[in-house]
Amino acid sequence: MLPANIDEKAIRSEDPEKLVLALANAKADALLQRHCKDGKWTGSEQVDESKVTLLLTSDQVVVHEGRILEKPEDQEEARSFISGYGRSPPSTVGAIAVTNVATGKRVTSLDKATIVFNSIPSDVIEEIVKDDMTLHCAGGLMVEDPRIQPYLVRIEGGMDSVMGLGKRTTRSLLESVLQ
Repeated sequence: MLPANIDEKAIRSEDPEKLVLALANAKADALLQRHCKDGKWTGSEQVDESKVTLLLTSDQVVVHEGRILEKPEDQEEARSFISGYGRSPPSTVGAIAVTNVATGKRVTSLDKATIVFNSIPSDVIEEIVKDDMTLHCAGGLMVEDPRIQPYLVRIEGGMDSVMGLGKRTTRSLLESVLQ
């Protein structure tokens, strides 16, 4: 796994779908520019040149009450995000881009999910925001965290979609880019 090292804050859109697609594509472009020459991957990973090399990039935001929530800037912002999830369900909007390194063919798709919570007690929110990982997740949302599980009612769209890489969407893109 290689970081794209792009300035995500420089890429903006009020539309969450356009935003995540732009970010996933910008990550792919940056990685290809840095690690690809003449249709061949030149990164540090060992690549069998007799096989097809595919580059998969993605991005995700949380949408809550009409607002796009990215990674929280600090604990206060994470607290604000998480405390609202019991009031109304957040949704994740993710984009996945798969690029065939040799041909340059790229396919993209969106992947969405909605998470329904009961009210989350303030002491649980305090525990969660103290965890540094909370600041590295869109919307401070970590549905896999055992501390949040008792308040999780249901996920519409699948846990893998909430975590940022829906299996069905990814499989479809991988098949499509090879056609």
